[in-house]
Amino acid sequence: IFSKPEKEEITFVSAVGDMMLGRGVQDSMFATKKAETVFTDTMPILKESDYTIGNLECVVTERNLKTPKTYNFKVSKESLKYLSEAGFDYLMMTNNHSYDYGEEGFKDTLKAVAEAGFATSGAGYTKEEAMKFYRTILNGQHYSILSVGAYPVENSGFNGEKQATATDTRAGVIWRSP
Repeated sequence: IFSKPEKEEITFVSAVGDMMLGRGVQDSMFATKKAETVFTDTMPILKESDYTIGNLECVVTERNLKTPKTYNFKVSKESLKYLSEAGFDYLMMTNNHSYDYGEEGFKDTLKAVAEAGFATSGAGYTKEEAMKFYRTILNGQHYSILSVGAYPVENSGFNGEKQATATDTRAGVIWRSP
């Protein structure tokens, strides 16, 4: 049951697209020990928002067994502290890189994201878990967020709908559907 807030307040939500921290991006942050190295003049916007959402376009794992794909991106969990420093609250994982290192890499990412204190939805250890909305209250107003996968089959043949969708026995993402 949702109630009307006692007073009208504006809630500022910032949302950014693909954040691929591989290919030297995390190395730049590690070298300077600052998120600002990458997020530069967007930092004030991200940090001052009431809630900040980003699409984590890589896997957080130490595994080396890649899924046969055109591109595979992974980062270490130490890189997540810089996303927190930049002001991110919620990380989407329902993208075409969430399974770059298979189900085990995906599970490593779920664990690392949770341990780093980020919210997510549309991704889980089971379909039931992945289908749960993330719910929060900001400025007295209720919000629900659900991320879903919806991307084409890659030229490599990787098909996220078939290979990365969560089932009762496989960790993964939920796919765009009724």
